[in-house]
Amino acid sequence: MHLMSREKKMIAFAGAAIVVFALWQVALRPVLHATQTYERVVPEKQKTLAELREMSAEYQRLREQIAALKDGPQIAPPDFSPLASIEQVAKQAGEPVTMKPSTSDFGEYQATNVEVMLDGVEMSSLMRFLQQLEASGHLLHTRELTLKQSAATPGCVDAVMQVRSVQAR
Repeated sequence: MHLMSREKKMIAFAGAAIVVFALWQVALRPVLHATQTYERVVPEKQKTLAELREMSAEYQRLREQIAALKDGPQIAPPDFSPLASIEQVAKQAGEPVTMKPSTSDFGEYQATNVEVMLDGVEMSSLMRFLQQLEASGHLLHTRELTLKQSAATPGCVDAVMQVRSVQAR
């Protein structure tokens, strides 16, 4: 079989087209697909990594708080006034509070329990108050928090919390 020059060129062109198509299917297309996948996945993974770092920092902070609690109760000095401290935090938060204190003695310590009531407070304001109470540096511990829907103010809550301070006598 003897092929003419034109037929040889057509066969060469068809062979080249088959080789290019095969290279596209086998090598280039998977690489492009993988690149597109990486462009989509990498930002998602970076976001997840940032979230994990935040969670790790929060976990470390909580572990330090637990370690501090395990070291023993934080004892306030005898001249510490839980009522004044709570009132100061309430003023900073801009929330009117009602307080009912009670004390109990045990050994060389005195525990002051204060029932703090906030009526018709928005949830965001309550959270801000609690965060300021915890961050105030005063030796106050929120032991119990009870919330109920405010009948007087729609969309708000009435909060009752038990705050405790332990003092040396």
